[in-house]
Amino acid sequence: MFKKQIDARLQNIGRRIGEIRAAKGLTQAKLAEKLDRSLDMVQVWERGNGVTVRTLLLLAMTLEVSIVEFFKIPKTPKPSAGRPIKLKTKFKKR
Repeated sequence: MFKKQIDARLQNIGRRIGEIRAAKGLTQAKLAEKLDRSLDMVQVWERGNGVTVRTLLLLAMTLEVSIVEFFKIPKTPKPSAGRPIKLKTKFKKR
């Protein structure tokens, strides 16, 4: 019933994890090292998969932010799957 909405919110949480990590000047590899987790696990979280309350608490403490920060609307725009890109290109006549 709510699967799409839940999936979208989890993706937003994943994007926020990535934004906050980047704002703190950490690479995914550095964050993984600080958390004693694999790089793959950090990448999974940033896609919004496998995120638990325990994970969010661990990330919040490590990144020194409130857990609420992960639930805010992400600053990065959602990828535009399927929408055409308008190019503003002028060609010179020969």
